[in-house]
Amino acid sequence: GNTIKIKDIQNLFINTSSLEYSAVLDNNNNSVTWYSVIRSSGIPEITIKNGKPTSLQYFAISSKIENLNFIDCDFSSTTNISGAFGNTTKIKKFPEFNFSSACLGGVESFLSNCSSLTEDYVLDLSNCTALNKIAAIQTARFTGLRVSSSATFGGATPQINVSYTGMDRTALVQLFNDLPTVSGGQVINITGTTGSEDLTVDDVMIAVNKGWTVTN
Repeated sequence: GNTIKIKDIQNLFINTSSLEYSAVLDNNNNSVTWYSVIRSSGIPEITIKNGKPTSLQYFAISSKIENLNFIDCDFSSTTNISGAFGNTTKIKKFPEFNFSSACLGGVESFLSNCSSLTEDYVLDLSNCTALNKIAAIQTARFTGLRVSSSATFGGATPQINVSYTGMDRTALVQLFNDLPTVSGGQVINITGTTGSEDLTVDDVMIAVNKGWTVTN
């Protein structure tokens, strides 16, 4: 039940495979980086209060973490979410993040292989206008992605990768409608998604007519 007031949260639980408990961390409304907080750690749960992170890069890369509790945290200034929840195979639920900043650069593997989710999750990046790349893959209960029609998507191919996720036809068509018009050979990979086989030619042409190549 202990609460620890802490300013910066970087490299906190690294290679702590035998650690099974984490105190509540009070970030005291500091605008700091949360980088590689839980990595190769044995803790099943972490609670952070009053946080205002500028980054979630590699926040949790652990096959042990089950629960994330963010209390009164503000993610509106978070610009880097790359690799935030890669291979968190036991995570049960994601909070509703209020990402509204640029999300600069490529967002590699925001989540991947999150096979234990108990609730569907939709990632809303519709206000992130400087987004170059996003990958959220191999997670059956990842059911939606919203992007900004003003996003740059200048990162490496594929610029959007939602392969082997639970996005159905409705969610995929919504994503196609959200896409910006591009001219740089941008690619969206929807291979193995729940709804990929249900798409009509007209559905796919929504993205194609905006300059995108759809990989299915």
